[in-house]
Amino acid sequence: TESRLSNEVMGSTGISELNSQSVTSVSVSPNPFGERVRFGAVADRDISVRIYDAKGSLITSLIGTGVVTWSPEASLPAGIFFAEIRTGDNLRWVKLARIY
Repeated sequence: TESRLSNEVMGSTGISELNSQSVTSVSVSPNPFGERVRFGAVADRDISVRIYDAKGSLITSLIGTGVVTWSPEASLPAGIFFAEIRTGDNLRWVKLARIY
């Protein structure tokens, strides 16, 4: 629908709500991180992690069971990154901060 007070268009995005279990199904530590960050799935479930930079470019993909660790190259600068974490049918996005 279009607002009569402005040029804004309001409506749904077509993106479904995330499974509420996803909030508790993974752990991320430490955050902020320096040399490495660990992603853990409860009960040793399969875990898939994709890391993106602030521009949305894919930096790396990790796949494992239980815990996966990202140790970025030293040439990767400090900054903000985003992790797309999947465990089973659950999806969670986490904002990561790399510091030195």
